[in-house]
Formats: sequence, C-alpha cells, structure tokens
Amino acid sequence: MTKIKASLGIDIGTSGTKLVLIDYAGEQRVFYHQDYDIEIQRQGWAEQDPETWYRAVLLGLTYIQSEANKQNIEISAIGVSGQMHSLICLDRRLQVIRPAILWADQRSTEIVTKLNHRNDKETWGKWIGNPLAAGFTLPSWLWLQANEPDVASKTLILIQPKDWVRFKLTGILATDESDASATGFFDPHLMQWSQDIMSLAELGNEYFAEIHPSATITGTLLPSVAEVCGMSKRIPVIIGGSDQSMQAVAQGIVAEGDVSITIGSGGQVFAPISQPIHDPELRVHLFCHAIAKMWHLEAATLSAGLSLKWLRKIFGNRTSYKEMADEAQNVSAAKEGLYFLPYLNGERTPWMDGAIRGMFTGLTLHHQRANLTRAVMEGVLFSLRQGLECLEFSGISPKVLIASGGATRHNLWNQLAANIFELEIIVNNQLEASARGAAITAFMGAESLNYQVAIKLLGSKNKINSVFTPDSETENYQDSFEFYKQIYPKIKQINALIPG
Repeated sequence: MTKIKASLGIDIGTSGTKLVLIDYAGEQRVFYHQDYDIEIQRQGWAEQDPETWYRAVLLGLTYIQSEANKQNIEISAIGVSGQMHSLICLDRRLQVIRPAILWADQRSTEIVTKLNHRNDKETWGKWIGNPLAAGFTLPSWLWLQANEPDVASKTLILIQPKDWVRFKLTGILATDESDASATGFFDPHLMQWSQDIMSLAELGNEYFAEIHPSATITGTLLPSVAEVCGMSKRIPVIIGGSDQSMQAVAQGIVAEGDVSITIGSGGQVFAPISQPIHDPELRVHLFCHAIAKMWHLEAATLSAGLSLKWLRKIFGNRTSYKEMADEAQNVSAAKEGLYFLPYLNGERTPWMDGAIRGMFTGLTLHHQRANLTRAVMEGVLFSLRQGLECLEFSGISPKVLIASGGATRHNLWNQLAANIFELEIIVNNQLEASARGAAITAFMGAESLNYQVAIKLLGSKNKINSVFTPDSETENYQDSFEFYKQIYPKIKQINALIPG
C-alpha cells in the first residue's frame, strides 16, 4: 500500500512543546502537546533548562511516529518553530553551559536603561530597527558578561531555542532571519549581523550560527535520535522560524494589510510589511518574516496569557481556565471601575520598560474571583489595543483581525477583543498555528516550493470557525480604554518608588 506523505512541525513554546503532523493535502493527522513551567529563581528572572524542551520533543517524535505507523504515513520532513529572543550559551564542546534566559526575563533592565541613556532612539533604529528591551538576547548576554564572567568566558556560541533543538536533532548549527532579527544583534535593514552591535558586545560573527532562509534543509535526523524515536534517519530537517512568523505562515498573514492578534503566554499584534521601515519612536518591533523579502511590525505584551496563569495560581489552580472565563462572562470589571495593568514582568509596547509593574486598581469588597478574571482579560486586551494604536501610527490600518493562541478557545476572549478593538475578529481552525506553520515550511523545504505554490498544493485549510463583531458593549469599552491609557502615566512616579 502506498504510504501517505506528511510533514511535521515542532513548536518550542514557553509553556509547552507542540507537534503537528499534516499530510500533503493539508489535513492535520496527529497532534502532541507537553506542558512545562518557567523557572523563576528570583523576581524578574525567567529561565528554562533546554533539556526540558528536548525531552518533550523526543517524547513527541516517538508518539507522532507511532501514530503515523498506524495511519500508514511517511514523515517526509520536519520543521521547527520557537519562542523568540531567549538566550542559550554553548561551550567549545557545544554543550549548554547554564539554563536559558527567556524572553520574559527582566534582569537586564538596568543595563538596558544605561545603554538607552548612552544611545538615542535614532541610533538603535539605525543599528537594529528595534528598541533595546530586557529579555532580548543582547542585553541578556551583556548581563552575563557583567555578572557571570565564567559563563561568558566559556561561551563559544549564542543560539536561540528552536535552533538549539534542531542542532540536537541534526548536529548542525544554523538559524534564519526571523529568529536572528529578534536577538538585538541583527540589522533587519541590511539583513546581516550588526557590526555596531558586535563591537558594543565585544563579539564576532563566529559567536552566531550561519543564517539561511526559513525553508532551507539543514541536515537529517542523527542516527541516535532516529533510533530513539523509531524514525528514519533520512528525514530532512528544515530551519523553520520564530513562533510569530510561523503562526503567520499557517494563517496566511503574509502580505501588507493582513494583521493578526495572538494571545498565548505573551501577546502580539503582527503586521507584515514589504520594506524594513521601523517605528521612529521604537514602540513596536521590526522583525524579518519567514516569507522571503518580507518583514513585520510587532507590538508585544509580555504577560498576556501569563497574567491569567498567575491569577489562576493565586487561587490555587483549583479552577480550569474555561471555568474562570465562564464565571467572568456574568460579571463586570472596567464598567464598574475595576482595571488591571498586565505589567507583571515589565512591559514592551508602548512603554519598553522592564521595571514597570502590574496592578489592580478600583478593588472593592464586592469583587470576587470572577471580577478579577474579567479585569485581567480586559487589561490584556487594552494593552494589545494600545499596541495596535502604535502600529496605526506606522500606517497599519486593519479591517479585521485574525486571532490565534490559546485564548481563542473561549468565546469571551474573542467577543471582548471585538468590542475593545472595535474590529471584526476572525477565529479560524488553526489553533496550533506556530507548529502548523513549521510543518508548512518543512513541506516547502522538502519539495523546493515557494509559499504560494505550497499553499495551493496543500489547499487552504484556514476555515473560519467563528466571527465576532462589536456588540452593544463596544461604546462602554471605548470610554474604559481611554481611561485605561491614563492610569500608568499618572502613577508612574509612584511605581518607580516601589522597592525591587
């Protein structure tokens, strides 16, 4: 019997690793997911042991291959997606020296502040097209140089999560433009490592993996990996890209005018552009897209889903996310003066401030868990709405928003988004978009296809699950949003006095 060909996508997320197997008709055949936690040893720190990701991947590959055997499927290629910015240090033996410093880590805030005093926005815009933000690879590396010199002196390679996992699978070091542009070491205008930044960090190009397009084949599975997982050692492994560019590939967010909103651990508003033009105020990021000769502007909220995860933990993890959202449907928050600022671990857009702190304001004895849940959901969406306003300053003017991320599983998130953004929210059937984007990119690499041809052959599987339009609550939310925007500027001085 002729085997069914399929490609596999791996997504190394902050909260878990996901694998998606799609056949050459574009249908999802197998899905695997394993959760894990962020390690927070001190306030403002966020780390993970890379071996945690690799163990999850090996378990996932084993499961996927077992299920593929049952369905007579041949896995033809593997692609990888991953969380952006996070820093992994490898020594001369290409072994991990210490836990990875994640994108959510804020320990380098003081370093960022000093560098921003030394170099203005115009300089950073020229060098890297981005604000310098805590959690980027560059300031995390500078923190290591200052605080863990033994680690810094032993480091031979600085690498990103998806690229380290792919190295473990293939033995080959490489990266792509989408991940490289999110490190703070890369110039997205010239599409190369920034020599000005290299000089600042006292590093050379040899500390970084060679850059290739996202659909490039970088080798095949190592025999030892293939044996453990029961897979063929001839399976090619494709570079892939950053999680945001990969979710965009899966959802067709590849041209100017397309805009997506993602609420996962963090939150993003993503808008492709055809020229590398950065925001002069540096309130949003300029990164390379996984699609050739495309870039994207990105507004980022650090603690989106993480805010709800924090609240759930506060209440003892006794209630599921669905149950929390169900409760929140029947109460009010901003409408009654209860607001939440989701700055639990610093913030990116629009403040670019690692020292900023979150808060509830307007609390009364009347408020219960349901009200706090509602306030957290609204606060996350208010923050992302501020991000969209910054993108609009750069000429982005969406008619609709394509929503993705775990939050889209509950209709309250989606309806609140429609009301707060005053836009139609489209939720399609690609809930595991980053992993699926990696699988699509693997298909492109294995078959030597560009994106448009690949999507035509796969068939568009982006079926609209639901559409949410602004309802009667929209007007109330516009007043609430205007009030929300005034809260932090008014309490900024007080916030700065808080110890720690």
